[in-house]
Amino acid sequence: MTLQAASRLGIDVVIAERVPDSPAARLTHQSLVFPNGWDDPAKLDQLAELVEVVTLESEFVDWRALDSLQQRGVAVRPAPACVGVVQDKLLQKQALARAELPVPTFSQVTDPGHLQRIGQELGWPLMLKARRDGYDGRGNVVVHTADVAEAACVHLGWPERQLYVEAFVEFERELACLVVRGVDGTIVEYPVVETVQDPHLHALLDRLLGPHSPTWELYRRAPAAKLYHQAYVHGLLEHCLTVAQGVSAMASTFPGIDRDVAVTGALLHDIGKLDAYTADPAAIDLTDAGRLQGEIPLGYYRIRRAMEDLPGFPAQTAQALLHIVLSHHGSLEHGSPVVPCTREAWLVHMIDNLGGKLGSFDRLEKGLAPGAAWTGFDRGVGASAYFGPLAAEPEQRAA
Repeated sequence: MTLQAASRLGIDVVIAERVPDSPAARLTHQSLVFPNGWDDPAKLDQLAELVEVVTLESEFVDWRALDSLQQRGVAVRPAPACVGVVQDKLLQKQALARAELPVPTFSQVTDPGHLQRIGQELGWPLMLKARRDGYDGRGNVVVHTADVAEAACVHLGWPERQLYVEAFVEFERELACLVVRGVDGTIVEYPVVETVQDPHLHALLDRLLGPHSPTWELYRRAPAAKLYHQAYVHGLLEHCLTVAQGVSAMASTFPGIDRDVAVTGALLHDIGKLDAYTADPAAIDLTDAGRLQGEIPLGYYRIRRAMEDLPGFPAQTAQALLHIVLSHHGSLEHGSPVVPCTREAWLVHMIDNLGGKLGSFDRLEKGLAPGAAWTGFDRGVGASAYFGPLAAEPEQRAA
């Protein structure tokens, strides 16, 4: 997304990644692979020669590598010191406390005995966390009693991994807010959104898309289509994330929408393509199952089976989510066995359709002849596409 926004501003982008076939690298003319880790000095030298500014798509690039780039004269945004705080949850809590923001009582944990003493002081249960590399419920464990303190520490990787603990806080929902500060001090706030907190939907997403699941590796590499939009490795992941982001934003705008159901539906609506398309990037085609059954029934079956394996999955939630999957093409003539009949289904259908159209524009722009502003007629957009005059020669480079 950063790359796409930068390209509209005429900014050349170099993608630095750990693997050669990252989704973003497919959208730019130059990329740099760090196969031996972010601390590779030769690769850091090469990146510093290519770019003037470095920024991040995720916070998991070691802040020390960013500091090395900064010492090589590259502007790093956000600053390496800031990233270092973000990467360590204990440092995060200390920074928030110094800013006098409300945080639960917390403490570093040196060993299981230390955790037991903290529990005696604060009371049980406690939330034990890894200081680094934890996210989306991973690297966290609730410790209910003193006699499981050692097992909890070992479970999170102690003694090799540093831990800290927080007082347990009951909550109804989780909110996220993005605040951006420019180098000139200007601050922009974006709308507050909710994360998926429904425990049953969270468990379903974890079963189907969790890093430990066999589905995840297929999902992250699958194409989104044979031809018209995101017809390349990682295309399905790119498309579904874009749809989910759009659905999440719109769900906070219109009343009456179950955001958790809608966002989950957006993430899973095309999961049938895992079975409907071949994964060979050189020859994407329909499989026998895709031809004989269709991507929507295949997706319905995969999700329904996963629901049945989760004890107590609510029937109403299952019906609402499966309706999104079955109706997301919007009409019978376009392959859906039913038409959208709920707010959530209509929202996913509309954003999915928009994502497909805009994905077609990306495909057409990459194939545009030098100096051309118009393409020929394209079935993906139902018209010729216009890209306007050529952008001026970019004056800024960034990674």
